[in-house]
Amino acid sequence: MEITPQKPFKEVRTWATLVVIAFTLLSAYEARSESVVIGTKVSPSSMDPQLGGLGSDQGYYRHIYDALFQTDQDLVATPSLATDYKIIDDLTWEFHLRRNVHFHDGSEFDANDVLFTFARMGTVPGSDGLQEEKVRPIDRIEVLNPYKIRIHTKSPTPYLLKRLVDFWILPDTLSKEVTTEQLNRGSAIGTGPFRLVEWKRGDQLTLNRNEDYWGDRPAFERVVFKDMTNDATRVAALQSGDVDMIDYVPPLDTFRLNRMSNISVFSRQSVRVVFIQLNTLTAQDAKIRSNTGDPLPKNPLQDRRVRLALKHAITKGLITEKIMEGTASPANQAIPAGYEGYASQISEDTYDPDLSRQLLSDAGFPNGFQLTLSCPNDRYINDAIICQAVGQMWAQIGVRTEIETMPKAVYFSKMLGGEFSAYMLGWGNTRGDSISVLKNVIHSRGGPSGGGTWNASYSNAEVDAEIDRAISLMDPSKRLSALEAIMVSAMNDVAMIPLHTQPVITATRVGLVYTPVPGEETLAILLRPQ
Repeated sequence: MEITPQKPFKEVRTWATLVVIAFTLLSAYEARSESVVIGTKVSPSSMDPQLGGLGSDQGYYRHIYDALFQTDQDLVATPSLATDYKIIDDLTWEFHLRRNVHFHDGSEFDANDVLFTFARMGTVPGSDGLQEEKVRPIDRIEVLNPYKIRIHTKSPTPYLLKRLVDFWILPDTLSKEVTTEQLNRGSAIGTGPFRLVEWKRGDQLTLNRNEDYWGDRPAFERVVFKDMTNDATRVAALQSGDVDMIDYVPPLDTFRLNRMSNISVFSRQSVRVVFIQLNTLTAQDAKIRSNTGDPLPKNPLQDRRVRLALKHAITKGLITEKIMEGTASPANQAIPAGYEGYASQISEDTYDPDLSRQLLSDAGFPNGFQLTLSCPNDRYINDAIICQAVGQMWAQIGVRTEIETMPKAVYFSKMLGGEFSAYMLGWGNTRGDSISVLKNVIHSRGGPSGGGTWNASYSNAEVDAEIDRAISLMDPSKRLSALEAIMVSAMNDVAMIPLHTQPVITATRVGLVYTPVPGEETLAILLRPQ
């Protein structure tokens, strides 16, 4: 074929075009490398760190705020805005504060900010009380100098450091009357590794890197958390490249994603135990009826034999191996093995439907009864599916179970209001010990200790007394023995029906590395290029 004079020109122009395209793609990749989009199952409920105590919210707060202490990968309390401490006596702790730390508004962190934060605690309208409960043992904070404070407690408080982990420090440059809505709209100011750019409830949270952060520098300049409560939507977004990372990967998708060359999967076991709570507080429960639909003269769940029957009717292996695809571990108590307060002497729960039927008969319910099991459908991994399975298992022993599910935004308010006969709950145990779940979930609500903030179903005065004593034990060995003994007592009384320890499964596009944490928080500071 004859070569015309235009051909070389066309080849040069084509090559130049390719160079431009390549340069554009490279620039786009470099731009993308400075920002990441994370698809998240559980969205934040607020930017006000004193409004609520949900574990999922604490993970978001950790990007914007710092606390006096933080937990490491083993859930050990390590210095953050406090650099060190010493115990003066059983009621007095002395802390040195970190110098040369600045809030996002430029003001310098000092002891007055700690005082301001403490003073605001408990004054936030609509608070669930859990954040306030964490600092309830503190009587007063004494300022010795701008970078040295003493915390005086009302009683011996061996867990003070862990209580301070979620004590997110606000600047005293904020008005004392600053509202949750103002913080949500952009006034959320901390000393954390990221600055709040914008939060659109139900859509996304946008953060920019704090270039003046005192700690480890985040790898990315901008992080966008996209609300993607639907599991299939989250997985599809990662596969299509619309997001760079997703959390709460469904177990069913884990192995498939692991085989894909453009996706990396990271997992570990969390410290969250998922369990069933049963209403034992009311002598009658109008929602529990005989299998013929007639009202029952007494609440069957108040009988320990009935609670045991329901426990032995559940096949935990079916849940962990089939529904959770082998990613979860069966649980027999409120905290996983390996953490402080786990009682190794508690035997594994057995599946024994014949025993369950006998126990029901002994309790006066040979024909069973009917009740409703209430569950969230967007909070825990496979939560609604698990509840359906439990309901079917209970039906096999004559307890006809209706399942009702609802979004967590509705679910938790109803649960805390005592509207459920039987319900699902998961507790994060994010401090690496059992005192939190014992005090907040098993201890009766109210009283001098302020316990039971998340307990709407159970009360046992003897267990309450054991918990109250353990809270003040400063001797580590005595405290550990006490915690184990309490767990034995509570599980023997079927204060809850533990199901399993939930896994932490995340996935990223290839080229990124993420380190899951046992507390389940999705932390952008732990996401880095490979």
